[in-house]
Amino acid sequence: MQKTSSFYYSLFVIMSLFAAPVIRFFSVFYKNYICAGIYIALVAAAIISISYESLKTKRYAKAFEFKNAFHLDVFSYLTSAGMFLSFITQCVMLYSAFSTPKRSLTVILSTIMSALCALVSSVYFIIVGFSFGDKNYDFREFKLIHIVPMLWALSNVFNLVELSTGFEKSIDSVLKYTTVMILVCFFYCFALETDSDEKAHNTTVLFARLYSYLSILFFTDRLILVLTGNVRLFGAENAFALTGLMICGFTFFFEKNIFNNSNNEMTEL
Repeated sequence: MQKTSSFYYSLFVIMSLFAAPVIRFFSVFYKNYICAGIYIALVAAAIISISYESLKTKRYAKAFEFKNAFHLDVFSYLTSAGMFLSFITQCVMLYSAFSTPKRSLTVILSTIMSALCALVSSVYFIIVGFSFGDKNYDFREFKLIHIVPMLWALSNVFNLVELSTGFEKSIDSVLKYTTVMILVCFFYCFALETDSDEKAHNTTVLFARLYSYLSILFFTDRLILVLTGNVRLFGAENAFALTGLMICGFTFFFEKNIFNNSNNEMTEL
């Protein structure tokens, strides 16, 4: 019964990932509020489904089993590259901020924080990759650095100082806010897991799944806005969407690794 439930859950989430961008395209291209409403309802239903499926399981395997079947070392390096892309983007934004006569101290400070955290996080995920790549490393030994990815995600919350109010961008803004907040929660749970010998928390699985889902939607949303001529191709928002997609590979297979190890433990019992 549980396997049947998981199958239908996975099928619905996958179908929504294909259907939602199509509906979003029509809502932007035709300025159609009905399509926008359907899009929001579909995404909300998927989020509820992911939350239910993640939280109903009380027992998972440990979060960090470095012998994994999903090449998490590769996706750690990809996340590192995404963080370095964010570092470059923040440096460009910082240069633009200093070049503007009316400088905002809040924007400058949050951009500096984001750039520094992105650079440190890029190095951090290289060390994570070494650990999952069966090298003589255990990234959990580096205590204080675990909170830096969360600080990077949190700094991006402060960078969201202006919400676009146009019809074609309102959903995009909400998507980005939600995605970034979920990423803050995931990196917080990730940091907690590094200091725990217990089984992985279901909230860690929940936020990994939610972020993977939302980051794909946000990336496709930005792509739709570019294709329909509503935003520029080269911009900080699109760079962040690309960074988010690169992080998504790690969160997706990190959750799959926990789930796979849990199934292996159940089989051995």
